[in-house]
Amino acid sequence: MGNWSNAPRVPLGVLQQGECRAQTTVFRPNPEQLTQQCNVGYSRGLCQCFPLDAEADSFRFHVATDRGNKLEIQYVVEKACWPLRHGVLDIDLETPMEQNILRQQALAFATSYSRRRDG
Repeated sequence: MGNWSNAPRVPLGVLQQGECRAQTTVFRPNPEQLTQQCNVGYSRGLCQCFPLDAEADSFRFHVATDRGNKLEIQYVVEKACWPLRHGVLDIDLETPMEQNILRQQALAFATSYSRRRDG
């Protein structure tokens, strides 16, 4: 997936696809929306599903420690290209998905990282 001649570094490590659950109604973005909005962050004002009261415009992630299925993921919460807060999350790849959006995205990032790591 992707319509880029040179794909940018995406926040979750690899291009994602699927359902948007930012609103109460589940929405399936089209390929252009995925390429230009969903996968790069900063869709405030561009996407009809982006919550107007959202704390952040994007989350950024980095693997701090790799212990196989247990990873420490550093994160930065950004709004208008400025960091709002940051921290470290312990992610267990064998733990089911959580409801918290930051942890969901950190788990998606950790999963894509482990797939690239494990080949």
